[in-house]
Amino acid sequence: ASRLVRMQKQFRRLAETDALTGTANRRAFMQFLELATDRSRRHQIPASVIMLDLDHFKQVNDTHGHAVGDRVLIDTVAAIQKCLRDCDMLGRLGGEEFAVVVHDADLDAAAETAERIRARVEAMLVKTDDGVPVPVTASLGVTAVRCAEGLDTPESLLQDSDEALYAAKANGRNRVVLSEVVAGSNRNIVG
Repeated sequence: ASRLVRMQKQFRRLAETDALTGTANRRAFMQFLELATDRSRRHQIPASVIMLDLDHFKQVNDTHGHAVGDRVLIDTVAAIQKCLRDCDMLGRLGGEEFAVVVHDADLDAAAETAERIRARVEAMLVKTDDGVPVPVTASLGVTAVRCAEGLDTPESLLQDSDEALYAAKANGRNRVVLSEVVAGSNRNIVG
């Protein structure tokens, strides 16, 4: 029976994990985000979502090949995780797009985490096998669960952070944009 239990645990881990980076895959991330959203609303505890997309990633793959692209993704995950706490959750949503649930963090605290991530990704020293440096930057969008209204769903949080992410891309990349900026406020963090 213990072998069967071990196999079941392994299958569950494989089903919830992105094979390349070892992060949560989209399905597992969405389940976690749903729990975090519920907890935030029920207990009036802040939580935020950071969406991250690597800038010009297709160019990395096209110029240096997929092996280097994979190395960039693996190094990016390591860089992000250095900025997170154990209670936070990183997931790979697909391709070069990642998301983080930041527990007990309002928009400002999550923005600080996002800026640390942005700076750490930019500082990465990824090289090809020939020693050619591969510059990497990321654009990030941040949103917070609105505890009081209780209207947020995992999907709406991802959509809000995604819109902020696209605003970051549209405004020159390699920067952090807060969802309230996109919604019309003037507050912004520029990397």
